[in-house]
Parts: sequence; C-alpha cells; structure tokens
Amino acid sequence: MTTIKQILEWPVGYKGGGFNLVVKTPKKTITDAQRQMFHNVCLMDDTGEILADVKLIKSPIPAGWEGKAGHYSPLIKRQVIHIITCEIQLSESDKHTKIGTHGKKLLVHEYKITNPEFSDEEYKCSSDMWEWDENQKRIIKGKCRHGIVCAMIQSGQITKGEARINDTKVKACVNRWVDFIMSGE
Repeated sequence: MTTIKQILEWPVGYKGGGFNLVVKTPKKTITDAQRQMFHNVCLMDDTGEILADVKLIKSPIPAGWEGKAGHYSPLIKRQVIHIITCEIQLSESDKHTKIGTHGKKLLVHEYKITNPEFSDEEYKCSSDMWEWDENQKRIIKGKCRHGIVCAMIQSGQITKGEARINDTKVKACVNRWVDFIMSGE
C-alpha cells in the first residue's frame, strides 16, 4: 500500500492512486477558475502528513431540501478516503513545509469515502484512530445537533422561536439528521 512517505518521494506531476489516507485537518473550501470546488485538507497516515486539495464530489440532496442544501459534501476530520486518482504538485508557499511536505501537495481528482470498519485489509487504516469513547461520541453528536439547528434557522425551515428544546417535531427532525450524519444511513 502506498504511504505518504512514498508519495513525498514522487516527482512533481506524477500521477497515482489506489491507497487510503485519513483526513487530519479539514481547512477551507476553494473554487477554482472553472468553478470546481476543492477542499483544502491535511491528510495523514502512519508515516506522515501532506497537504491536499481534494476535488469535492456532488452529493445527493435529501428530499425536501432541494435548493436549500449544498451540493457538495466537505470532508470531515478522521474520515478515511480511498484515493482513486491524484497528482503531486508544488505547494504555493513554503509555510506548509513545517509538516514535512517539502513544498509538495497532493491534488486529488477522484476518491471515495470508505467505512472505517471496512474489513478488507487493503482499505483498512490504523484502527486506533477510531476508538472513541462514549463521551467523545456525545460531544460529536452535540456538535452535529448544533450545526443542524443553525442550518435550519439560516435556511428558514424553522425560526428561532420554533427551535425550542421541548418541540418534539423539531427535535425528531434534528435527531434523524444526527443519526444520518453519525451512521451514514
């Protein structure tokens, strides 16, 4: 399996793929001149880290959210991505060399999200990254709830007055979204 240590040895312009990396730090989302969206992230494995611009893929829009939800799904921390096609490029500035990229970054053209519990050894990353305790899961669910309620208020689906803790309709809707985000189902 290809590692970041090996990727950093690739010459600029080299194209590759067929390996897994973990999102360490999601950074900003950028749009290029052709209006393609990329997510700037720091990717990692057991051998190191590398900056990457990952071309975002369009995600399906849930029923009832047409015109209200975004069309792209950004990457999240600790998410495992299977890189199908990528290319090594020069990084725009030397400030990124502190993480050992030596002025190189990865441009990911095509990828797929893998399940962290995937049983096939080829797609498996270090399992200790996924050992979250119950307290961490509660924190993550709370952040998801917060983001969902903020998004619902911003999109006009609910008003601030409707977003009461005892409103069972809003609470059920938010909890369904939290379950979807946490499990992907």
